[in-house]
Amino acid sequence: AFRDRHGFEKAVGTYAEALLDPNVDVVYLSSLHSARVEHVTAILECGKHCVVEKPLACNGADGERLVELARSKNLFMMEGMWTRCFPAVEHARRLINDGTIGAVTAVISDFGFDAADSGKYPTDMNDPSTGDPIYFSKLGGSALLWAGPYPIAAGLLPFGATEPRSVAAAGVVDPTGVDLSCGLTLSYAAPGGVPVPPKAGTCPPRGATVSLYTSIDAETSETTSYVGQKGRITVLPPAHCPTKLRVELKSKGRGNAQITEYEFPFPEPKRPFASIPGGEEDDFFYYPNSHGFAYEAAAVTRCLNAGLTECPQYTLDETLRALSLVDAARKAMSEPNSES
Repeated sequence: AFRDRHGFEKAVGTYAEALLDPNVDVVYLSSLHSARVEHVTAILECGKHCVVEKPLACNGADGERLVELARSKNLFMMEGMWTRCFPAVEHARRLINDGTIGAVTAVISDFGFDAADSGKYPTDMNDPSTGDPIYFSKLGGSALLWAGPYPIAAGLLPFGATEPRSVAAAGVVDPTGVDLSCGLTLSYAAPGGVPVPPKAGTCPPRGATVSLYTSIDAETSETTSYVGQKGRITVLPPAHCPTKLRVELKSKGRGNAQITEYEFPFPEPKRPFASIPGGEEDDFFYYPNSHGFAYEAAAVTRCLNAGLTECPQYTLDETLRALSLVDAARKAMSEPNSES
């Protein structure tokens, strides 16, 4: 039915059939988090390239095993951080790398939603069939794994896979064992961004602080700000799939800035979309700006045509760094004296 609705040429009934099809070059995987290791392993063992929906795995150790397998087989693999492929985010990266806002001193990013908007809180915490998978840790539920990858990736953008100088976290953990919210703070040693020679009499770059927040029990504004010594870049809501960017270049004195806004509208689709069953006539996607997945698809295609095994816009080392931060946050929230 899905094939017919959207005009695809072929559909099969099992994962095995798809993986054995010689016409399949790359697989996009979006199964439950708890099945990622099994399914990604199967994809790679069949010699297929893969794009894995966030998160790549539920912990750093599993992520490292999958990355090692992909690299040993010389196959392309990418965690599907589609945000990094949006033109607005790519422009923000260029401005940061060009030193437009000077040395980065802070990143502030949030992404949270109310899981109850589309899911059901469990009536029996021992029975996953009574609620949405997002509330069960053994199925990969948690704010850090469902919404957290977005602000974490935003926080890593100026620093890549560099190890932070320090990591701290506090959050709220549900009786199901799932973190419902988490505040994560990182610090980076100098230069903490693009080193820019300071003007006479100004403080040289000393480092950077990254403040991240994620939640599945409340909706946040979804904004990312990159603060530099010469200005600010704000990725406007929804920052995980943005089309607008604000750049504020500092002038002398407090509160004085030259403001420029950029907009990156989506390209017109090359073929009509089928609307969502039960939705309005022009409802084509379940989530905001979902047609932005085209940017990620184009990036993957460029990588494969160039013979790359990783996507420069979000490397596997960055994915592993993100998972290490998830592990660190969980550990902090599980400690007796934590704020969880």
